[in-house]
This record gives sequence, C-alpha cells and structure tokens, in this order.
Amino acid sequence: MGTWLALSKNGRFAAITNYRDPRYFKGARSRGEIVTNFLMDNRSMDEFLAELIANRDEYGGFNVLLYDRHRFVHYNNILNEVNEITPGTHSLSNHSLNTPWPKVVKGRENLHKIISTHQKELPIEKLFDLLADETVAPDEELPHTGVGIEMERHLSSIFIKIPNYGTRTSTILLLDNENRVTFVERTYENGEFQFDNQVELALASKC
Repeated sequence: MGTWLALSKNGRFAAITNYRDPRYFKGARSRGEIVTNFLMDNRSMDEFLAELIANRDEYGGFNVLLYDRHRFVHYNNILNEVNEITPGTHSLSNHSLNTPWPKVVKGRENLHKIISTHQKELPIEKLFDLLADETVAPDEELPHTGVGIEMERHLSSIFIKIPNYGTRTSTILLLDNENRVTFVERTYENGEFQFDNQVELALASKC
C-alpha cells in the first residue's frame, strides 16, 4: 500500500514522481511504498537511503524527495544519484532534480517570483495558478524521453489535460517557522476542478 505524497505528524515528508522512459516504467515493487515506508521508519536518512539504493532495481524508474526535519534529500534510482536539497527554489518533474525541461524551469522561476513578492504569507491561489498552467513548450525545447513527439508536447505543460490522461490532483504544502502545516489538495476530473481538501496541523516537537 503506498501513495505519491505524504506528511506525518512527526514531520517526515516524502513525495515521488516516475522517471519518464518506457524502458523503466515497471518494477517488481510499487514505488508508492517508498513514501509510506519512509514515514513509518525510525531509522536515519542515511540508513533508509542505503537500503533504498540497495533495492533500487526492484522498482520502476522514480525520483523521491525525503525530508526528516533535519535534511531534505532527492534520490533518483535510474541515475542512482543523491542530491542534498539546499535552501532556495527547486523544481522536479520526471527526469531529475532541476533538469532544465521547459516546465521545470518555468515552474521554478514562477515559484521564486511568488515567494519573493509575498514573503509574509504565500497566496495559495497564486500557487494553484502556477500548477494550472497549460502552456505547451515549443518543439525545439522539448526533451526526448522515448514517448514520441506528440506525447512530448502534451507532457510539456505543467497542467496536463488530454483525453484519457491528465493531472488528477495539485497539492500545496506549506510549513512555517513555528512548525505549522497547511496542506491543500485540489482534485480534477478530466481536467475540470472538482473540490479542495484542506488540513492544518501543528507538527510534534523536533527530536
């Protein structure tokens, strides 16, 4: 049993994306279990990563973000690379951290603008507007990931809306300096807004 993104009350966070290459889509184990396993695990970041790296070939291609309130780490099992996520603005899609795909660059730049101009309180609707961008990148800027040019075009937008495939949820997760969390998830069906779920909570004190 797994999920693509989760946060525990003790402050552990994990999120996963696939790695876009048809050769690496499937694996013997569900990638979603990585997220739930990390939240339920009491081991250190290094110990968890060591086991994950040892078992990396059992999963389809993935990127995972892991946060334990002390470190924020990205791991990609196809490239077998670990990146410490430094303070600042970063973006991740379906290759690796900050890969210069058009929507990755655009998302990171626009997020930086929002943060820079709203330092006291981030406007959730502006963040959702960023995630709802359907702009398709020019052909000359598209990556070549083995899915064909037409699909590369469809997948180049931040928000994907095509028949039988597309963005199902967009999630905003905010953590302030007093360890208060705001979690808002927006659900879509066939590209159309359905409803929001919002949860606010205070994390347990750091160990």
